[in-house]
Amino acid sequence: MNDRPRVSVIISVYNAASYVEAAVRSVMSQTIDGLEIVLVDDGSTDGSVDVLRRLASEDNRICLVEQAHKGRPMARNAGLEKASGEYVYFMNSLDQLNGNDLEHIYRLCKKRHLDFVFFDGDVFGEEEIISDNKDKYHRTGPYNEIVVYKGLTLFDDMLDNKTYRPEPWLLFIKHSTLKVTGVRFYPGIVHDDELFTSLLYIQSDRVGCVRKSIVKHRLRKEDVGPKIQTYYNLKCYLTVLDELFAYAGRFPYLYPHIRKYASHKLNHVFKEASLSFMDKLRAMRACASSHYFRYIRVSSLLKFWLKN
Repeated sequence: MNDRPRVSVIISVYNAASYVEAAVRSVMSQTIDGLEIVLVDDGSTDGSVDVLRRLASEDNRICLVEQAHKGRPMARNAGLEKASGEYVYFMNSLDQLNGNDLEHIYRLCKKRHLDFVFFDGDVFGEEEIISDNKDKYHRTGPYNEIVVYKGLTLFDDMLDNKTYRPEPWLLFIKHSTLKVTGVRFYPGIVHDDELFTSLLYIQSDRVGCVRKSIVKHRLRKEDVGPKIQTYYNLKCYLTVLDELFAYAGRFPYLYPHIRKYASHKLNHVFKEASLSFMDKLRAMRACASSHYFRYIRVSSLLKFWLKN
């Protein structure tokens, strides 16, 4: 008899004491057999670890990892190292699963031998910010549930249709796919989702779609403000591009796809960034040294410099 878990849900936690119990219980209530819940406390200082210890004492499916604060990428990687399920799902500590959908997604992946599945997410939380973000994570509309997609083709199509989302909590992934490809979360940056998900798409041959909202994503006022307010924020995006172009250097056929992603991402970043004058100068020098200006439209640069 194979005692290996079917699904490992990995939740990295840092100072989420007010929300994490609801998140974990939404996983505990799933009806799928062979469920493993890997909780990684990343050096929380607000009592989160006490909540996690109590939950772990209630349910023997929970594996608790405690570590000094190393940042979200390292916490996620630590959870992945501990996970033993056939499939993994990276869940945010503020979010909650809808219904009992893990069973359905698992069976779909097994039946079609999928590397991963993508799906939608709903938002909830503070009412005054939900209306502006209601459909932010709804992106499955153009895609067919009965089609098995090649990841690289899907990556291109999503960039063209503005349906690409880097959030790993919108993905259900075959564990062996991550082992074979070596895809991990890049340490020391705040936009680790961007590199992880891009590399996953371009290296996956069999991708499925579930046209349903599987997860509820909590929005708070502090989460919807400008994301690029320091040079460090912007530099992390440049690090993602550096790594993607380095990967394409091993497989030159990927260059057109990475260039498309670079154009998509850099124009978004430069239009949205709100930096100090000195940080803007640093950003310009960094882009010049990496030859990234070729991907940035003049209109995006103008908006970058005119924004206070």
